[in-house]
Formats: sequence, structure tokens, C-alpha cells
Amino acid sequence: MLTPLDGQLSPLTQQRQSSAVVYLFRDEFITNEAAPIITPRTSEPGPGTLTVVADTENQISVTSNKLTFGVPSINSWTLQQTASSVVTRAVGVISFVTFSVSTANYFVPLWLCSIASSLQPGDTRNKHGVYVYSGTRGLYLWISGFQINTGYTLALNTEYTCALLLRASGAFYFVKGGTFVDWTLLYVSTLDSTAALFMRANNYRSAFTLDNLSARQLPAPFDNEVSWRTFQLLNPPTGTTATHGTNFVFDIKYTYSADLLLLDFRIQDTTHYWQLYISSSGIYLRERNGGGLVNRATYAWPSVPNVGDTVWVVLMADGNRYCGYVYLPSFGAKFCWTYTDVSNLFLTATQFKATSISGGIPELNAWPSRPELPI
Repeated sequence: MLTPLDGQLSPLTQQRQSSAVVYLFRDEFITNEAAPIITPRTSEPGPGTLTVVADTENQISVTSNKLTFGVPSINSWTLQQTASSVVTRAVGVISFVTFSVSTANYFVPLWLCSIASSLQPGDTRNKHGVYVYSGTRGLYLWISGFQINTGYTLALNTEYTCALLLRASGAFYFVKGGTFVDWTLLYVSTLDSTAALFMRANNYRSAFTLDNLSARQLPAPFDNEVSWRTFQLLNPPTGTTATHGTNFVFDIKYTYSADLLLLDFRIQDTTHYWQLYISSSGIYLRERNGGGLVNRATYAWPSVPNVGDTVWVVLMADGNRYCGYVYLPSFGAKFCWTYTDVSNLFLTATQFKATSISGGIPELNAWPSRPELPI
């Protein structure tokens, strides 16, 4: 059985995190400026420049040391847009911004895009991002042009910080603030390896502020995925066991088969555990509490994958909340389900077992869902 990290960083790791900070872009909006602001503006304290791509109605200002977006007169993605100077992809480069919304009706506090000129949602040049959805303030993610729900809702007039930690291909998606007391890993993507990226903000019809818009290289252990990953399984046979953290995220590369995939986690004993169950019908979250297995959340395939298709599944288990996501090229990235277990079953159990594997798992990674990001 694998017995690697349980999601906590060691004192040595914490000591290594104190390395010198290297910023690629940094704007803390130190000097207030009425709209329309000078563009491109020199970031403060730097490095980098920030360009106002569009401010048709002169509603973007620096007020109270925050980049402030006013409510446009009409619903439109083209009226208010900003873009940073280029950020170059490298493992361990993180882009982040602190934001707060007072009037919500769609906006994007942070996109990583392949161009600095005008863009709208749905454009595949939007590579990674965080998106606040509608007046309901749903927390959504952009995954290489696809929009997915997280099942979380944000509060008005509350500061949140969202962060995108780049991989060689893909990104880790984080949030902190409000009810997210710790940095929380929401999603793991393997899609897109665009090298030159621009940090973008875009307003549809909201009032919000941005602060501390930054990109920097993180020190160890986050400059090397092996150093902070809890475990990795490559083509594990049925019966493989491992130890995950108390709170974790699995990203699973699965070769689809019409037969069953059964992955048990938070195993307390042989009759008390949670299970990720994938079949020709869909993706299920199941729980066993002494009796038989009970479906707690269900996702039906929009179209059944072909045998041999590669399917990416992300499972988040954070406290008593479970979220599932899936990506398949034929239908894109999808939110499967979220489930809150009011019974708080097996929260401290950390055992994993691949109970049944058909088709194969080329790769399964486990990550701590609440790592201490040094930003």
C-alpha cells in the first residue's frame, strides 16, 4: 500500500517556501485615478503594464486603491475589458487576483487568454479562468473554452481571491475568502499548453473591484508537482490501495469501458466507505454505511462514450462536500454533481482502493484540497 503525504506540508517544506519572491506581473493599484484611466498603465509596484482593452462608457477607474468596474448601461461583454502584459507559462507560475462584487450580473475577475485584444465568453482562446455567473453569483470555471459550474455561490461585498496555478499543460484552480477559510483546490485541468498568456478581466453588467492582480513563480514545493502531490498511480491493477489526505482532489485519466469502474475512498472498514462508480449509464457518488451501497449523486452521460475513449474525471472531497466533473472531447467539460453529506460520514478516513477497474486507468493523481499556497 502506498503511504505518501496526507496533504500536510512538512516543516522543511514550509522553510523552503520562504525563498525570494519572483513576480512576473504585479499591480496593487497604489495610485487612484478617475476614469478614463491612462492605458497602458504602468503596474504598481510592477513589473508589467495593464491595458484597458475597452471602456466605452468610461466606467473603469482606480478608486480606493482598487481597479473598479461600474455597471454598464446595457448587457454586453464588449464594453469593459482589461489585459495584463504577457505571462509566460511554466510549472509553478501562479496568477491571482482579489475581487469583490457589489452588483452581480456576470463578470470575469480572472481569465488567462492567448490574446490581449477583445474577447468574449465561449472563445476557445480563453484558456483558464474564474467566472461569476448571473445575479445568483455562482462560481464557475473556464476550462479551455468550456464553462463549468462548481456548485458554490459567492456572497456580495465579500473579498475572494482566485488563483490559477499553471502546469506544463492545464492548471490548478483555487479560491480563498468568505466561507473558503483556507485555499481550496476546486479543479485540476490537463487541457491546453499555450505558452504566452494574458491576465484578463471582463464585465457584462456588474459592479466589482479587483486588487493585487499578480503573477509570480511559486517556490518549492509548488514548482514541482511531484513535491506536493499526495500520490500518483499509473495503470494500477484492481486491488491497488493507497492513502489520500483528509481532504483531497483526484484527477483521473480513464480509458472508458462498458463495464464498471469502482474506486473506493474514505474507507473506514469493509462496509463503511464512499465510492466513485462509473458505468455505461453515467458517473455516480455512492456511500456504504454498514448496509448496501446507496447512490448519493448521479450524472447521466449526454452521450455514452465509445469503448476506448479517454475520459478525464475530477473528484473533490472537501469536508462533507463532494463535487464531480468530467471531460470528454466529444462533449467538453461538464459539472456532474455536488453533494453535501449532513451525516458527516467517514470524514477522517484516508484509505483508497481500486476495487474494480475495467478499461484501465493510465493515470490517477491525488492532491491535497487545502494546500498552503505561499501568496
